[in-house]
Amino acid sequence: MIVSLEEFQKYTGVFGEEKDESASLYISAAQDILVSYLGYDPEKQRYIKMLSGHGLPSLRVGAKPIVSVERVSVDGKDYPSADFYFFDDTIFFKDTSLIFAKGSNITADFFAGFEEIPAIMKMTVLRIAALLQLESDSNIGVSSRSFGDSTRTFLNTTNYEKYLIQCSRYKLLY
Repeated sequence: MIVSLEEFQKYTGVFGEEKDESASLYISAAQDILVSYLGYDPEKQRYIKMLSGHGLPSLRVGAKPIVSVERVSVDGKDYPSADFYFFDDTIFFKDTSLIFAKGSNITADFFAGFEEIPAIMKMTVLRIAALLQLESDSNIGVSSRSFGDSTRTFLNTTNYEKYLIQCSRYKLLY
């Protein structure tokens, strides 16, 4: 998890076993919002992805930062990890005369993600989770106003963009 229950409780100041289940739900939802925004899960993990070549010596894998390449197979031919280098979300052939042929079937086995989640990502998850909790506890999503003889009800939705934008440098750009 990007943020633990203890970190969330410390951030919000809301403690108690009866609140733990809902707090875990807010954390999970906030993490899902961040992952959706970034286009990948930032926690370090192993990936085995089936991809298609584009006629280039590089292959974008949709997760970052790549930490290690275990194996790459192109149309059934295995290449050792020593044949590649990587940067950000892209695997490159060291031999630039080699390419991932257009339409080739590629299996990439690699590790990507942060060993330690950047502080701005943790802070973003904490802020969004706290807003979700606030909406639930205070029902700030619905408000009403009286105008003379009538009352109008307004539904407010929370836009998390102002929190997520701070993580934009980590976002996948394709």
